[in-house]
Amino acid sequence: MAPKKKSKPDEQSALELSVREELPDAAQKEKKEKKQKKEKKDKKETTHTTDEPDTEKHVKDKNKKDKTKKHEEHDVTKDVKEKEKTEKAKKTVGTVRDQTQKPENVVPSPVGLPPGWRAVEKEYISGQYAGQTYVRYFSDSHSSVSSVKKAIELHAKDTGQDLQVLLKEFDILKKREKEELAKTREEKGKFSKDRREQCIEVFRATHGQLNGPIVCAIPGWRGESKLLERCGQLCASYYDPKGTCFKLVKDIEAYFGNLMLQGKPEEVPDIAAARDSVKLDENGKPIHAARSENIVEEYTVPPKEKKNKRKREHSVVNDEWYRVVTHIRVLGCSAKLPDDVPAFDELNQDLKQIQKILVQRRFAKDTQIVYVLGRVPGCGVANRRILEGIQGFYYRMPENFNGRPCYQQIRATSVPDRLACTNMYLYFSALRTAWKCSPMLDDSKAALALFEEDASTPVDLNERWKIYEARQV
Repeated sequence: MAPKKKSKPDEQSALELSVREELPDAAQKEKKEKKQKKEKKDKKETTHTTDEPDTEKHVKDKNKKDKTKKHEEHDVTKDVKEKEKTEKAKKTVGTVRDQTQKPENVVPSPVGLPPGWRAVEKEYISGQYAGQTYVRYFSDSHSSVSSVKKAIELHAKDTGQDLQVLLKEFDILKKREKEELAKTREEKGKFSKDRREQCIEVFRATHGQLNGPIVCAIPGWRGESKLLERCGQLCASYYDPKGTCFKLVKDIEAYFGNLMLQGKPEEVPDIAAARDSVKLDENGKPIHAARSENIVEEYTVPPKEKKNKRKREHSVVNDEWYRVVTHIRVLGCSAKLPDDVPAFDELNQDLKQIQKILVQRRFAKDTQIVYVLGRVPGCGVANRRILEGIQGFYYRMPENFNGRPCYQQIRATSVPDRLACTNMYLYFSALRTAWKCSPMLDDSKAALALFEEDASTPVDLNERWKIYEARQV
């Protein structure tokens, strides 16, 4: 057997090439895919081992860029909003400045305000205090401080001074100011309650009790009266030679008594000569010049108006708001009350005291007095305040109202020889053709108690009185 012949290298390469060319296309594609996967795997492993730090750095840098971008966007948005807000504020501030360009209303500094501070008066723009003024304190470092004491505290903190020493000095200054103010008030005839009673007692012990006619007879003094529409009475005011106004005779007695306590009795006018110079009318009653000769429409010194007085709510009252009661009675009591009146013994004593004081005050001895019996035992608690309010003695006023007698409630007080008139009236209503018991002498106002009868006098009008009952509106 002949040995095989070895092929030469060139022949072998040609053979392999021919074989490769003869492989199917699918096998070649599969082989190529495996090779690509292997290369990809090797590349991935190499990247993971050699480039891991660079990858983390890349991620951090990317996050940082994103964050910076967000911040830039936020800053841009914020700047836009701030710009809009600033422009809006400028418009608002411009409006406020236009309204507040007025110079500060600096007022005199109160006692104890530290140096370098100023007091500025401001005004309430709205609310219940609108139109009223208040004071705030300002310095170069502080503004709108509400009190002098707070200003002292801030001043001590700024300057390093001892706060307790400053406050002690402030208390001394306030006490001195209070004493000076009290002295000024006393010079004008205005005193504390105890001081007033002391001055009156000292004056009366020497000169006796004053009254209106005597005051008007003192040289240099004068009086005037004004008719009060609400109650129909004359209200007198008195003026000294300097023009100081006194509303009460007791205030004048206190003023003279204070001069005596101060060791100035020579400044008290001759009261005895003034008392002797008082003129009398045909009935022997002293002529009150302020009430008969000098009646004015407005006082020379008008009274101070009360601020922030709450407005009353008014409602229309009709007949349905009244109910009939049987225990209201109007009794004539020229001598004494009937025995069937509760506590008539005590009431008769009060009646005698009232009649005595009226005579002392130059009223006629036959001045008519009536008694309104409102609340009696067993009548219950309904309308208790009204019944107790209308109950009491009424004296006949000098002038009629609507052509009939008019009465005002009067009471004895704990002070000897002293009576008190209340704002309760008993009068005839021409509009209702009825007798009214009301806190106002005004025919157009509703009454607390009403008796519909055209009687010439309210005495003995019993059993058919109507009493007011409040309703929810």
